[in-house]
Amino acid sequence: MLSRLSRPASRRKFRAFRGYCFAGLLLVASVSWAASVSAHEGDDHAPPASATTAPSAPRLTAESEIYELVAVLKDGRLTIYLDRFENNTPVPDAKITVMIEGEPVMAEPTPDGTYVLTSNLLSGRDSIELVFDIRAAGADDLLIGRLSVPTPPSGTGATNPASWWGQAWSAMRDHPVLVVVTLVLGVVFGIGAVLGAVLGLAPRY
Repeated sequence: MLSRLSRPASRRKFRAFRGYCFAGLLLVASVSWAASVSAHEGDDHAPPASATTAPSAPRLTAESEIYELVAVLKDGRLTIYLDRFENNTPVPDAKITVMIEGEPVMAEPTPDGTYVLTSNLLSGRDSIELVFDIRAAGADDLLIGRLSVPTPPSGTGATNPASWWGQAWSAMRDHPVLVVVTLVLGVVFGIGAVLGAVLGLAPRY
């Protein structure tokens, strides 16, 4: 016993340090495992969403006793579908001027019977009022509608769920028992390592 107590203090401290390192590695490994478990719990192995389940493009509808109009905003371009209200037949020979926030923009006809236009005024707003001035054979009309454009999330200030720290935090929040058990094991092992180093009984790694 005296020979064990007479061992250099640096050697005993080194063994205690190794014990604490092992306890720390045990804690990190447990949290990492819990994080991976949490990540897989959110994965239901569902197939990728099809085009039918994707968010629809912003659109508006407006109608009168003469015309029915549908406008769809996609990729910065507004496509206008104009039909006669009484029989739902397309109106391919109209001239449509769209007032966007007070600025007139002429819609161009396309071979498929629709009308398209592009404007910088269609972006950067959550809600846009559109006034359609329709000039066509048989009757002219004025239709008004409001286009709601969803704002994409910025993602600033939120925890990235794909990051390791985000998964670790979720793991500690969702698996508190595992974290507590790991901490207790680390403390017990650390105390045992210190006592073993003081008494010269620390295990050889």
